Amino acid sequence: MRPVGDYRDTCGACVHFVRDEAREREQAEIWPWTAGWPVHMCDIGGQVVEAGDSPNACRSAAEGCTDFARRGRKGGARMSNCKTIVTFNSGRTIKAQAKYDAENTRQVHLKLNRRTDKDVIARLDEVPSKQGYIKRLIRADLKK
Repeated sequence: MRPVGDYRDTCGACVHFVRDEAREREQAEIWPWTAGWPVHMCDIGGQVVEAGDSPNACRSAAEGCTDFARRGRKGGARMSNCKTIVTFNSGRTIKAQAKYDAENTRQVHLKLNRRTDKDVIARLDEVPSKQGYIKRLIRADLKK
């Protein structure tokens, strides 16, 4: 077992957690209904692991792993010029998307109270596209 860590140290958070496309194809040939289901492995050991497997859990596929390295600021994906670089399960970093998002998009978040904003939440749940609905309302208000 690793000397340091807690229950949140799971394979899904490790930089060595990658998709195993060869096993995915093999699984789909044997069980056709599983086509498209992701199969993951440890890039170091090669064993099949699930996102919830942990080096600290007994009977886990990753039990005793000493090469655990967390994604994010402490390892894996790094911060570059204050723009987050996203690391996907394939292990590749997608810099172009992060650069485009930083230059061309802006996110706005709403925090709604379940008691006082029930009517707003109910209406947003009824529409197929919350973003489109809100944009239409704002543009209609701007035309007034």
